[in-house]
Amino acid sequence: MKELNCQEVEQVSGGFWLLAARIILPSVINMVAHSLRKKGKHEEITPQGLAIAGGSGLIAGGVGVAGGLAAGGTLIGNAVWAPSSIAINASGNAISQKY
Repeated sequence: MKELNCQEVEQVSGGFWLLAARIILPSVINMVAHSLRKKGKHEEITPQGLAIAGGSGLIAGGVGVAGGLAAGGTLIGNAVWAPSSIAINASGNAISQKY
C-alpha cells in the first residue's frame, strides 16, 4: 500500500477540510436525526443515545474516507466502501434508539 503525501491527498480528496467534513458531518447528522426521532416519539433524549449516534457517524465517516483513499480516491473506489459505511451507520442508529 502506498503512503500518500499531502499534495496527493488534496488531489484525491479535496484537502483537509473536505476530509474533516466527511468524518464530522455524519456524526452531527446522526445526532440531529436521533434527537428528532426521540422528540417525535415523545421519548427522553439521553446523552448515551446521542453519544452512540454521534460515534457511529464518526466511525462510518472514518471508514468511508479511509476506504476511499485506500482505493485510490476514485468514484468506484469510494462506491466499493459505501455499503460498509452505511451498515455501520445504520447499526449505530438502531442501537442509539434504545437509549
